[in-house]
Formats: sequence, structure tokens, C-alpha cells
Amino acid sequence: MVVVVAPYVRFSHSCEVHFMSSCQGELAGERVWLRVEDANGGVVREGEVTLLPNGFVELWLPRGQRFTFTARYGGLEARKTLTTFAGSPTCVTDVPLKETPSDQS
Repeated sequence: MVVVVAPYVRFSHSCEVHFMSSCQGELAGERVWLRVEDANGGVVREGEVTLLPNGFVELWLPRGQRFTFTARYGGLEARKTLTTFAGSPTCVTDVPLKETPSDQS
């Protein structure tokens, strides 16, 4: 199943069904690091990608599963649970990139 995700810093739009002609993400053409894990912690995809001209990354994921999506961009991080069940959104735009807490005490 194709699921498209648009991480953002300042703005997004509400969407559940992706339309290439009208969906536009904030970070068009930007490079982000991402990781997608299945429910068992297996890595489905990991590495740096360039977001498409519409600001999305396309993910081809097996149907009927739950995944953890993580994106990093310029010191910011976003996490989102993605699903590929019947009725799951194909367009995921509620993925805000935020500062991550420092590991230093």
C-alpha cells in the first residue's frame, strides 16, 4: 500500500486521501533522514531521502500492519504511527518536526 508522508516545521494541511495535484507539503525537495519500523521493530526503510517536489515521501508498505515512522531534519524530529489497514489514510500530514530533548544532564 502506498502511504505518503509530509513532515513539516511550520505549516501543513489536513488530508487523508493523497491527491498529487493538490497536496503540497512544506519541505519540498529537502533532505531528511527517516526510519520506518514494523510492529516487531524490524527496519522496513532507513536512510536519508530527498522529499518529492510536493514535500512528501512515498512509502510502499505491506497491508494490514502498523509501523513507526521517524523523521529527522535540521536537529528536529517527528514520530508518527502509520497503518495500512482498510480505511487507513494514504496521505499523512500531521507529522510536526520538533526539537528533541537533549540527552545531556
